[in-house]
This record gives sequence, C-alpha cells and structure tokens, in this order.
Amino acid sequence: MRDISEKAFELEFEVYRDLTPEKRERKTLAANHLESDGAVLTVVLKEIDGKRIDIYEMLTRQWNPYIAEIYDVLRVTPDDGTKPYRYYAVIEYVCARGSYEEKSLSLSQYIEKNGALSEKQALLLAIQICEGLKQVHQCGLIHRDIKPDNIMMACCFPDSLRIKIIDFGGGKQYSPYIVADTTVVGTVGFQAPESLLSNTTARADVYSVGCLLNYMLTGHEPGVAKYNGRHELVSLIEKATFIDPYARYSSVELLERWLKHILGERQIDRIPVLRQIPGFRTGKVWKEILSIFGYLFILMAFIGTWEEDKKAAVLTLIFLTSPIVVIGNPGNIMRFLPKWCRKSAVRFFLVRAALLFLVFVIVFL
Repeated sequence: MRDISEKAFELEFEVYRDLTPEKRERKTLAANHLESDGAVLTVVLKEIDGKRIDIYEMLTRQWNPYIAEIYDVLRVTPDDGTKPYRYYAVIEYVCARGSYEEKSLSLSQYIEKNGALSEKQALLLAIQICEGLKQVHQCGLIHRDIKPDNIMMACCFPDSLRIKIIDFGGGKQYSPYIVADTTVVGTVGFQAPESLLSNTTARADVYSVGCLLNYMLTGHEPGVAKYNGRHELVSLIEKATFIDPYARYSSVELLERWLKHILGERQIDRIPVLRQIPGFRTGKVWKEILSIFGYLFILMAFIGTWEEDKKAAVLTLIFLTSPIVVIGNPGNIMRFLPKWCRKSAVRFFLVRAALLFLVFVIVFL
C-alpha cells in the first residue's frame, strides 16, 4: 500500500468520469494517470473499504488475462487532517475492442444490446471466467459477487469474445474456522444460497458461474428463464447450481474441465461416440488408460462370443456398453428424473446404483 497526500493524489490522477453505480456510497472513478515517463494511462480508481485492503494488495502481485489488473493500492491522507483516510485501488480500465467507440462495456450491457450468446460463445466465456477464478481461489480468495455487471468485455468481435473479471469489493479470504460470514455479499439470483447462512467456500463462485452461464444462453436473469438446449449443458448448469454446495462441482477447475468437454476442445471430445463414454470425458490420463483396458475386455468378450453365437455376441455388447454410456454419464439420465431426485445428490446416486444393479442382474442371471 502506498501513502499519498490528497494534493499529490489530485496532481497524479485527473478524474474525468464518475462510474459509481446507483446507491453506492464509495466512488468508482475513471481517471488519467500521469506516468513517470510522461505517458498517460487511463485507469479506474475504486474507493475500497479498509477491510478489503489485504485482498486488493494480494491481487496486485498477480496477473491473469481474464482479471482486470490491479496496479496499486493507495491510502490518501487528507491535507487538513480532519477527515479519515480514503483507500483506493488503481485498476486497469477495460476497453472493449470492437465495441462502439471502443468504450468500457459490461457483459450485461453487451447482452442487452446483442441478445443471448450462442452455445459456443457462452462456453468460451464461461471457461475464461473459470480460468480467472482459478487463480483467485489459488490465492485463498473467494470473489462472492460474480454477476454480469462484474464481467467486462475486453473484446467484442463475435468470433473472439474475451472478458475480464472486476470488483473484488465483496471478496474474502477463505478460512475453515469461520462458522458463518459476518457480512452477506452478492447479488440476488447469482448469489449462492449458503452465503446467507454459513461460511462460503469456493463452491459459492461455482454456483454463480452456473447462473451466469444460464444468463448468457437465455439473455434473462436467473429465475426468469431456464435454458432448454443440449441436455449436456442443461445438466451442467443444474449441477453447478445445486442448492446443496456439496452436490455441486467441487471446484472451478472441475467445472472448467466439463465446459471444455462439452465445447469439444480436445479432438477426442469431438468424436460423437467417444465423447459419451466414461473415462474419456475427464481429461485425466490414468482414467483414460484404465478405460482402454476395460473396453478392450468388452471387445474380447464380444469377439469370443461371436464365434459361437453371433446373436448372443451382439446382445452381450449391448448389455455391457449401454449401462456404461447411459448410466455412467449423469447427463444422459438426469433429464428423465424428476426434480426432487435431481436436486438431491444422495437420491441421484441411489438411482444410478439401482439401475447399475438391475443391469448386472439382467446380464449375468
């Protein structure tokens, strides 16, 4: 943190626009910063609570292509000494390349103007958000206020959309020893339910990303419209937004892995049959190797049976592979189950276990 007098602050920063949202007491200002070499850099001056200084200082030592860079944290000392200190974070001004007049543009403003995103666009942006949050979580921080207004567009060309995460004013350092958060932070609709009652974890940001993905695909706030496209995406959104945090994806890394699988980032994910088979969806080498041996066993059983009875060989192949593809992939059966079952991790597990048991009874008996 850098101490600076009020007079020096006014000489160093030329404020030209007030960006403060309605009903916010602390100011957010757009300003020109005079660099030591004479260059002028446009920045955002965000007035922050003294309790959030540590969070912003931690982020000044980090860089991520999907997080607005934090250059400095200032403590402004009043010249007359009668007023309390003011704290400002000096943040990158995110300019939206490809937008009208190259202005700053939030995700909510972009969707309001252009409508809902395509599946590919929404998946790409969700992956970028996960990439940014992954680094935040590695620092031991939780954002807690992921919403469309806190996602700024860095590039607006339809084929190369890019974003940057802003506003860590609601962030906190995670501690397992806290029973419940003393301050409730978040935006209704995108806010994880447990943040109102207990100690929020990184799974709260997973919930917000799930809500944000639904928003990008529908163009509507959570609760107004539910995405009803590809069942894989519907299943992913539903799992990310489970009320029970322990039934969600355990981390943004795992959520990102599934987003990439649905997007078809790897060549193997683009093959219609293989992309549905468990073992080839996780991106983990050891699981893929085990799966290869398992499927080779099934193939050998098929070939061995084929010589004796072709009809029995076909039935064996169907009975062995169907449960793997249908039951092993939660998204394939999730859409057929009632909501009361899908929303409970325990009930959903019991249904899958019962189905597997039934299939094995039919095959072996």
